[in-house]
Amino acid sequence: MIQRLDITPVDTRPEQLKLSHEPADVEALASVEIEHPDFPGNFLRLAVIGASHIATVSGPEVTMTEEVSGRPRPKAIDLPEGAIGYMYDFTSAVKLFNEEAFAELVSRLSAWEDDGFSVVVEFPGDGPGHLTALRAAASIYGWSWETWHLYPAQRVAVETHSNQLFKHAFEPESGGQAGDEDR
Repeated sequence: MIQRLDITPVDTRPEQLKLSHEPADVEALASVEIEHPDFPGNFLRLAVIGASHIATVSGPEVTMTEEVSGRPRPKAIDLPEGAIGYMYDFTSAVKLFNEEAFAELVSRLSAWEDDGFSVVVEFPGDGPGHLTALRAAASIYGWSWETWHLYPAQRVAVETHSNQLFKHAFEPESGGQAGDEDR
């Protein structure tokens, strides 16, 4: 379900976005929190802030925050094409679209179902496509999520993909086996 906000986005250009793993201290404009179906007590919260996002993984083994935003953060880095941490990986890409392809992307993201695993926010602006879209997936290994930050004036989208793995997913008693499908 798309949520339409009557608020001016804070981040207005893709080059403003940075990556931070500092605990977030900002109120979400829209969010979804999901408990992992295979590992009770493990949660992922996806939140839209400004035209940006915060993903927070919490549970017995890990608490991690990923913020992609233009907010000034002491330890923020320029948005990397890829980053790897302990049981975590992140990729991003800035994509330029022609008018038709951008309209198709807006249509696809706007149609994401309200399945409890996604949040799509539309900001006011000239023409369609002022979207921030976040979607999560759970697997026997942990969490993954993708995000899209759209800038229609330039027909640019910033796409990110992240994975946070659970250590116990690789232990024999967890039941996790290679080849199991995402949920």
